[in-house]
Amino acid sequence: MLIGRTLASLSTAILLLSGSTALAQESLSVMSFGGAYQEAQRKAVFEIYTADTGIKVDEQEYGGEIAKIKVCRAVTN
Repeated sequence: MLIGRTLASLSTAILLLSGSTALAQESLSVMSFGGAYQEAQRKAVFEIYTADTGIKVDEQEYGGEIAKIKVCRAVTN
């Protein structure tokens, strides 16, 4: 879970720091972990970012596909 929180914090920092680059864009795509965590990000970061810049944040949810890849790899080895 620490890795997930670290990655989420890093992605939020990148989102905030990339404001000058993102200004040329119509939307910004962000991957998150879904659920209450993503809802909190939406309210605390994404909605404020959109209000300040006018750039829509397109949210995607990461569903843990890495676990599926590890299982497939283990089965084929």
